[in-house]
Amino acid sequence: MGVIHPAAIAMLLGVLVLSGCRSAPQSRRPDVCTFAPGMSTDDLARCGCVPGNSPGDGSVMLMSEEARSNTRTVAIINYMCPLGAAGVARVVVMNGIATSVYE
Repeated sequence: MGVIHPAAIAMLLGVLVLSGCRSAPQSRRPDVCTFAPGMSTDDLARCGCVPGNSPGDGSVMLMSEEARSNTRTVAIINYMCPLGAAGVARVVVMNGIATSVYE
């Protein structure tokens, strides 16, 4: 095994400094989130929300009488979101977008 040259060490340190070596990720969870209709599931996840396992979750298929082959699936999922000392909020998500918030 050979000797490590000082120039190689300096170059390695330079690469680490220039690449922006960080100890904390950039996409930190915000300290305070305001939950509102229109939020996406990505927004909810960034705020620390998780899908809740409740019997009200589910999906339905809607069919049109005029066009029998035209169907649409609607998925409804409850998310549980932290409110700090105030407890937990329940956010109803329909097809990936928050529709109602219950604090």
